[in-house]
Amino acid sequence: DLDIWQFDGWHENNKGGIYFYNDERSTTPWGDTRPDYGREEVRSYIIDNALMWLSEFKADGLRMDMVPYMRSVSGADNGSDDIPEAYSLIKSVNQHINERFPDKMTIAEDLHHHNFITDTLDNDGCGYTSQWDAAFVHPVRHVLTQASDDHVNLDEIQSALLKQYSQRPFARVIYTESHDEVANGKARLVEEVAPGNVDDDFFARQKGILAAAMVFTTSGVPMLFQGQEFKETGWFNDSDDLDWSRRDTFSEYVKAFTSLIALRNGSDSRTAGLTGGETEIIHRDDAHNVIGFIRSNGHQDESVYVYLHFGHDEIGHYTLNGLPEQAKCVFAWSNGLYADSVSVSENALTLTPYGIWVFTVGQQR
Repeated sequence: DLDIWQFDGWHENNKGGIYFYNDERSTTPWGDTRPDYGREEVRSYIIDNALMWLSEFKADGLRMDMVPYMRSVSGADNGSDDIPEAYSLIKSVNQHINERFPDKMTIAEDLHHHNFITDTLDNDGCGYTSQWDAAFVHPVRHVLTQASDDHVNLDEIQSALLKQYSQRPFARVIYTESHDEVANGKARLVEEVAPGNVDDDFFARQKGILAAAMVFTTSGVPMLFQGQEFKETGWFNDSDDLDWSRRDTFSEYVKAFTSLIALRNGSDSRTAGLTGGETEIIHRDDAHNVIGFIRSNGHQDESVYVYLHFGHDEIGHYTLNGLPEQAKCVFAWSNGLYADSVSVSENALTLTPYGIWVFTVGQQR
């Protein structure tokens, strides 16, 4: 149903005609519709289209969908059916954007863990600013959907916290929900935790905010999916509207998201460390499934201390290793309630199930 299908009447093998490949390179999971990346007219059209969104519509950046199916026929990512002219086109798009709009970003939905996707053009990379990170979303969802503490593996969490591409902390987009992760046989994280009982389930509430806390305190470019902030249920269907009444029904949940976003963007100068690229693990307790880390932008008085509990049990007077005595709590999520402070005595607190605690040593300016 493409308007430019067999545009001028010419085609081969009953395929798309002058603007498309007419051989085996045409095949994609969405039909025989892969553009002919080697044709100058096609290349110019795609480059001009990208520049239009940035210049005329003032977009902050662009995401390219399913990049593996641009750069290879089958998306197999094993080098057997690469499309060289697709790599050339990708680099050309990013070069034009870099030259004309150096403050804009381009994001690759690639998910194959390759540095060359976000390596700079000067280093023979594809030149994307950032790439979607499967090394974050998959292990985090795997851990949070475990029904038993015995199956929680902090190695997965630690790896997700520390992963980098192209030696740049912001060369990855981190998330726990996307249009792919919550469809195609999969559901929203809270639905996976408590199928059919999201609204009333304690663990769905706790783990939903724990997922958000990881997104907003881990080094990378954070991404939310529509409705995630008010605990939307089920799976994504583009014919179903969001239930906006849930903003009021789950106002405490929304408040926690609002606070996490404010912490992440540095509007409170005490948490400016979350805008930096440095991460250091300072506390790990596999017996109780607790991990703690420092996030820093290089200024010691703006460092942020984050402690996450991935276990069911409540533990009294639990010591948070690595936390400075003068640290102040700026975010706590405990037993389904948000707070901007919590009682800490001698670096110890009551460890609640799937709780989150964020501390800082800086003074608000």
